[in-house]
Amino acid sequence: MAADLYSQDPRERLAPARLLAPWTPDERFSRWPLHWFGTANAWLVFIGPSPGDSPGASPVNWDRDRLPTLGRPNEQFASYRDSSGFWSRVRDWTAHAFADAGVFTEARDAWSVAMLGNIASSQAGDAATILDAELRRGLSSTRKALELVRPRLVVPLHKRVTELLLPLLSEIGYAVVTRGVTEVPAKNQRFALYRPNWFELQRDKDSLLVAEAPQHPSRRNFYDPVEMDRYLAAIIQRGLP
Repeated sequence: MAADLYSQDPRERLAPARLLAPWTPDERFSRWPLHWFGTANAWLVFIGPSPGDSPGASPVNWDRDRLPTLGRPNEQFASYRDSSGFWSRVRDWTAHAFADAGVFTEARDAWSVAMLGNIASSQAGDAATILDAELRRGLSSTRKALELVRPRLVVPLHKRVTELLLPLLSEIGYAVVTRGVTEVPAKNQRFALYRPNWFELQRDKDSLLVAEAPQHPSRRNFYDPVEMDRYLAAIIQRGLP
């Protein structure tokens, strides 16, 4: 795929990708990891510890959605619904944040440069119960996916993901050049603020922004969409050239 497909500007990723449609994944994607749904040149990649255990309104369409798309949304990302509302919130979060950042006004454009993946393949309802060994086993497929997709922004959905991801990125040549903490108002918590970390990493001419989610989108009672949208929009703006 052409270099323009990996621009630091998400709009510049989407435009040439659309010109290649219809697109069929080549042999590089033959061992694509399970539970990584999105586009092959995703600018934004969410990474969770596991796909969770909330049942869906319908079965996952593996034949249609297992492999990445290009120039259009992966339909799992765009339309799948589960009982916890997780996927709906991820879709809304993605679309609203890109819109608030002044990048895309259409939701399907935002979804066309986005992906959601998971380190472990077991469907654990509580990330704290996943064994360290299982997460470590998933790092090779995580590395493969990130090296193929070459995102500009990665959003860990859990602190355990951050703890695993930073050493993995170091192994493939990325170095942290700056870091910080953002304060995000919390809802229905004993504390007033979430304090997600962000990291800017560099590898040769490639740069990667890692910014933690203030909270996991599956937690309905603690989810304030306005604050989450505002936070991610600011992070997206930070990642623009």
